[in-house]
Amino acid sequence: MTLSDETDFGLSRAEINKQLERTFGVLARRQNDQGGFGYWVPETGDSISFVSAYVMDFLSESKATGIVPPPEMFASGLRNLQKMVTRDPTDFADARTVAYGIYILTREGVITTNYI
Repeated sequence: MTLSDETDFGLSRAEINKQLERTFGVLARRQNDQGGFGYWVPETGDSISFVSAYVMDFLSESKATGIVPPPEMFASGLRNLQKMVTRDPTDFADARTVAYGIYILTREGVITTNYI
């Protein structure tokens, strides 16, 4: 994302924007009504989801570079992260994903002191 202005990529800003719009469309189809994301289809259930954290990191990075993701997708994803980081991890991988979610929320200006 931060390299989108590099001319060495051989893509114009318009081409990059077109690809991102397509990506946002795919992500919208993979987001559930609670804001979580799945690999191929929307996730079901309340779980600690690395995919959801990773997608929100991508959307946050996109936003930081001036390419605004769909507002409702982003807001719903943040609400999902806020719920996810309150869950008790069952193993180290879950704990790492919770920490990743807290990092993303912090970067987006959410006060995360109580989550830690």
